[in-house]
Amino acid sequence: MSQNSNTLSLDLDGMTCAACAARIERVISKNESIESVSVNFPLKKAVIKSNKDFDVDEVIEKISAIGYSAKVTDKKVPEKEKYSKTFLVPFFSLAFTVGVSQAFNANNSFLAYLLGFIVVFVFGRRFHISAVKKISHFEFNMDTLVSLGSLSSVAVSLLPSSNSDMFLDAGAYIISFVLFGKAVEEISIQSSIDVSEAIKNSKPQYAKLLSNGMVDVRKVSDLNGGDFIGVSPGEIIPIDGIITSGSSSTNEDFLTGESKPIHKNTGDDVMAGSINLDGYIEVEVK
Repeated sequence: MSQNSNTLSLDLDGMTCAACAARIERVISKNESIESVSVNFPLKKAVIKSNKDFDVDEVIEKISAIGYSAKVTDKKVPEKEKYSKTFLVPFFSLAFTVGVSQAFNANNSFLAYLLGFIVVFVFGRRFHISAVKKISHFEFNMDTLVSLGSLSSVAVSLLPSSNSDMFLDAGAYIISFVLFGKAVEEISIQSSIDVSEAIKNSKPQYAKLLSNGMVDVRKVSDLNGGDFIGVSPGEIIPIDGIITSGSSSTNEDFLTGESKPIHKNTGDDVMAGSINLDGYIEVEVK
């Protein structure tokens, strides 16, 4: 499949850190037909820009060859996964892990090993698969450590020693706690994305352009640097600029996390997406 448009977006899977994103960027950049590539680790996406035709399948194959997977981004908006589902696997993993210790205390070794193997080899299979892919390409990452740690615990628990079984739950706890960490990370990333989308969607599409004493409603996308706009109290500032007349307080909570109103005077910068609270201001577009 060839690509002849300016921009292509790929969904990536298998990345565990920023170093993975950098490696994918280097591999894609080797294609002479591609002008630039940007890999976003939190969003698990790669954006490729090129003015020439290039083979998308070839790019995806090169990404797969270094232990990751990729596919062309679906234009349909995916349904958001509920937070309860995100914690479902970690919850069962931890519950089974606690069951390992309880089963050993009840002298039921069969049940203990059954629960432990389910946690390590079923709930933790994503780490083992990723580790095998990385090792096959002479690479190591966090998944490699998690896999080696949990498998080592299982191996030691199988040794003919009176206390060897105590190591099985250690491997299961490794898997469970890392799964919980991954779930928290996914929720944090999704929350950041939701805030960014809320900011983007809250920006007005139109602004009041001031020209020769007249007010003309214009699309924000049609504004140019040096244009002057008016912003009334309660309105969202549509574009970055500098206050040339008036003073007010702005709410930048969505943008910076600062919950307190910030007083703005003539000459101060204002940011698109912030709320003008209590005074009429005129702003010069940057």
